[in-house]
Amino acid sequence: MSLPSSPGLLEALADTVAACLDAPSLRAIANMELDSKTRKRLDELAEKANEGQLSADERVEYQSFIGVSEFLGLAQLRARTRLGLPLAS
Repeated sequence: MSLPSSPGLLEALADTVAACLDAPSLRAIANMELDSKTRKRLDELAEKANEGQLSADERVEYQSFIGVSEFLGLAQLRARTRLGLPLAS
């Protein structure tokens, strides 16, 4: 899966998603965190990336994580803004 690389496109998508959601859904997004298995895998990939040890498949997986993380971060920001919550959690 490839997400748009332009920050403007990601921001517009996050705005569109946030506008479609009710308050409970916005709260769920605002409070979303990675599960421990996913966090562990992401940490493993980040460590390998920092050491220059990623395989081609791992690089694709890591780049996908980064793209999704960028979008989710923007979606969380939009959700917190729409709910009037502090921007830092």
